[in-house]
Amino acid sequence: MKDRILIVEDEAPIRRLMTMALESEYDVTVAEDGPSGLASFGDGRQWQAVLLDQRMPGMEGLDVLRRMKATNPGVRVVMITAYPSIDLAVDAMKIGAVDFLRKPVTPDILRSAVKAAMRPRPAGSESPKPARPDRPDIETITMNGFRIVHEESDAAQGIHRFKVFAGASEAGTPVVVQITKDAMANVERMVGRRFDQASGYWEVLAEDYLAAFLWNDQHIPAKPIVLREVTADDLNDANFWPTGA
Repeated sequence: MKDRILIVEDEAPIRRLMTMALESEYDVTVAEDGPSGLASFGDGRQWQAVLLDQRMPGMEGLDVLRRMKATNPGVRVVMITAYPSIDLAVDAMKIGAVDFLRKPVTPDILRSAVKAAMRPRPAGSESPKPARPDRPDIETITMNGFRIVHEESDAAQGIHRFKVFAGASEAGTPVVVQITKDAMANVERMVGRRFDQASGYWEVLAEDYLAAFLWNDQHIPAKPIVLREVTADDLNDANFWPTGA
């Protein structure tokens, strides 16, 4: 009998892609929002893992996660979001998520996350806490195989620090991305609202810029890279970024 996976995701195309990535190995059930996800979840005992979107209409993922953990504390939940932030990751891990993925998620990354979530853990460790509970290691894997991990940054000054790993290497290279004041001001002017300098939006923007560099240049930058201009895609993210996040 195949292990059972519950996917709670409001976007139909993403539900289909996730199902296609997993259905050869798992028995996959999908739900289109929080309430229907909770209804399918039941007492939680039939699910080996849950893939849970954060941003959904009506009931957000963190609320669904709280209810699932209250019903079955041992459930393995992987949170997925297109709008990651350190605060969101901290909240998800505190509630009991076992992993935190950023959209878009490739099939390989999704399958790896599910396998890791289902891996047996020692007794008493069903809700693992990150090594640094105030700042979990959020890892992004680029399409060409680099791994990006957030480090302590000085967001108020536009300085964002990461550690980048090439392939399976365990030796990470520190990388700094600087967002200029002019770039910040241009985003706010074109979007028509202000973002706090410490907003998670800037961190995501810096990571996107680093990922684009890794994709285009195919190597880890040896010196800080500077974001001076923004793109239409950056502004699209800004338009939908939650206020105060």
